[in-house]
Amino acid sequence: MLYYEIASVAHAANMGLQALAGEDVSPPWEALDTGIQESVEDGVLTVLENPGITPKQIHENWVNFKKSQGWIWGWDKDPAKKTHPLIKEWGALSPVDKHKDMLFVAIVNALKENTYDDPNLLSRHRNDFTSTRS
Repeated sequence: MLYYEIASVAHAANMGLQALAGEDVSPPWEALDTGIQESVEDGVLTVLENPGITPKQIHENWVNFKKSQGWIWGWDKDPAKKTHPLIKEWGALSPVDKHKDMLFVAIVNALKENTYDDPNLLSRHRNDFTSTRS
């Protein structure tokens, strides 16, 4: 699987956790705003580039990515205002929100097998991802 396919699977799993927790469920991958898709894809690439990355570290990466896109903490997730209630420290997350990061890392690690054995492919994909956002 390629990084953007892994991102789609990870997002679907996150939707499942949201439903189980009684939260508002995010739209399906195809209906997501491009900026939100990019934050998931960046997370996938970050896990692929950093074997052994922890859920806490991937959360910190996500927070930094969102902030670099102009997002700030807010009570509600609002793409128009660029506010999100999870833009906060790992220690302040609920157990459910920590599980989302744990599941994300586990999914990426499970699906990367054999696809990214060639480090040049990963480097090319990161470069392609970065150049499309510039």
